[in-house]
Amino acid sequence: MLHNVLISKLGDNQYAPTTETMINPDPLRQVFQNYPEIIRNTEKLMNSCSISFDFTTVKNKKLFTESANDDKLLLEKLELGGMMYRYGKDNQEAKKRIAHELKIIDSMGFSAYFLITWDIIRYCRSIYS
Repeated sequence: MLHNVLISKLGDNQYAPTTETMINPDPLRQVFQNYPEIIRNTEKLMNSCSISFDFTTVKNKKLFTESANDDKLLLEKLELGGMMYRYGKDNQEAKKRIAHELKIIDSMGFSAYFLITWDIIRYCRSIYS
């Protein structure tokens, strides 16, 4: 079952215990040699399993909010809030640097990535503080 959450949010019954590991099939065949139907069924099950990954399409979120412009505005708001907290409201050098960095981030289309990272960090701080 897919839970699509952080592993730290899974309940004890939602992941395998450390005692469950993959082991070499040869000792298993020895243990179950008197039960060939178990061996056949297991091999049939294993042969029917497959894992595939699609590396041809990007799966990352392209937007954090509803639009690229909203992402840009939110990132600017967060940056200015951080600047005021660290450097005060009237630090012209910090304002100039932030404007320069935001321009580069926006031109590269990375506002959503910065916001996603901010959201992850914000979440981590909330559960560990």
